[in-house]
Amino acid sequence: MTQSIYFSYNNVAKNFLKPILLAGTVILVLFLLAQVLQTFYLQSTINQMNQEILRGKAPSGITRVDDARIPHEKPHVHIGDVALNKDGTWKHGKMTLTNQQKEWLEKHNWKVPDE
Repeated sequence: MTQSIYFSYNNVAKNFLKPILLAGTVILVLFLLAQVLQTFYLQSTINQMNQEILRGKAPSGITRVDDARIPHEKPHVHIGDVALNKDGTWKHGKMTLTNQQKEWLEKHNWKVPDE
């Protein structure tokens, strides 16, 4: 009797649990791959953003984008006399962004501050 129970549990594991675990693993791998692609390939680089500024394709008021140069500094964009960090916090100063500035920053995967 115990032997038949063992085989039925074994069949359940083979026929039911393994495909579920395999599907879960595939989903996890795809999720991690999407995160890597978004982080390294889909986001605009600071150089690309500065090239748009130089070519006149960025909204008026945005003068340059700087990478973090010292520990604990964040990449930031200079807009007039103020600077906005990539995470949407103000580095120095504060201002109201125009709709064009917000759209351009969001297009490059930057967060805009809540106003």
